[in-house]
Amino acid sequence: MKILKYIILSFSGLFFTAGCSDWLEVKPYDTMAEGDLLSTEEGFKNLLNGVYIDLNKDELYGQTLTVEMVEIMGGSYLIGTDPLTWGDYIDLNNRNFTTEYWRTRLDNTWDKAYALIRNCNTILEQMESRKSVFTGNNYNLIRGEALALRALLHFDMFRLFGPVYKLNPTKTSIPYETSTTLQVQELLPGNEVMRHVIEDLSEAEKLLADDPIITTTDHLVNHATTGGSNFLEYRTLRLNYYAVQALLARAYHYISSYKDEHQEDYKAKAKSYAEGIINIAPQHFPFVNKADVLGTPENVDRIFATEVIFGLTNVNRNLMFKNNNDPDRSPKPVLRMDPALLEMPYFGGGADYGGS
Repeated sequence: MKILKYIILSFSGLFFTAGCSDWLEVKPYDTMAEGDLLSTEEGFKNLLNGVYIDLNKDELYGQTLTVEMVEIMGGSYLIGTDPLTWGDYIDLNNRNFTTEYWRTRLDNTWDKAYALIRNCNTILEQMESRKSVFTGNNYNLIRGEALALRALLHFDMFRLFGPVYKLNPTKTSIPYETSTTLQVQELLPGNEVMRHVIEDLSEAEKLLADDPIITTTDHLVNHATTGGSNFLEYRTLRLNYYAVQALLARAYHYISSYKDEHQEDYKAKAKSYAEGIINIAPQHFPFVNKADVLGTPENVDRIFATEVIFGLTNVNRNLMFKNNNDPDRSPKPVLRMDPALLEMPYFGGGADYGGS
């Protein structure tokens, strides 16, 4: 149960970390001339880094898809009934997503996700004719990460906006954008969307076969190994080889929920990918040392850094926690987890710190 929880949480609750400030110091894509941006390897790296940075926007994993909206939709928080305190959260807690406020919030999430998908497609389209600008294995790394990011964003948009796959996988769902065209794309059946997700992830897996994360265990989110280019460091802050395999496990597990002639095959593939991650976990993603979790403020590890398969660097995380979880905000909304959930094995039974 603990290993399974560890794989699930590494993706469903993307971790937030500090550091790597130079990695984040890139010019926004919309302030750079496209010719300059796409004429060098650094330009492609900057655009790819920009996608990772924007994943931390409030519309996506900086709030909406992690610590706030989806958690309320999932029933994780105790939401009160006083409208002066809880406001629009009451509607969301009652599954009323059609109010003007929540429709606007959902529209913003959709728009931001597809804007980043388009940036991924820009990278994928333009790098094909510019292979000569890439050095070493960077062409494969950049292309693999861009494909994986495109798949991740589509997968989450499908799970948020699409039909329930288990009930009707052929029902019309969302478009799967594979080009930079501004033309409106057709809405695809759910099983077609998931076919594209798995195809992109499978290609990414092949491209990332020589990911530096495979040959070293010194790749923690808060640690660099050589002091050189951060692009080959901090691999757990990028959609690395193992992160892609874990996503494939999730995708196959997701589509195996529908009973048809492919169900057992999908279950077997999900199990194979999950067991692959479990088998390398002791070496690459060992459980956190309890002493580090309970350490002093100077060296405390509250993100369980060694266990992170893929995480994001959110430089505004302190503000995010203050706005959502600070008890001093009362009587303003303070999002607190249901104590009954904290006692469940999935969340550690109230005392799960990993290793000794």
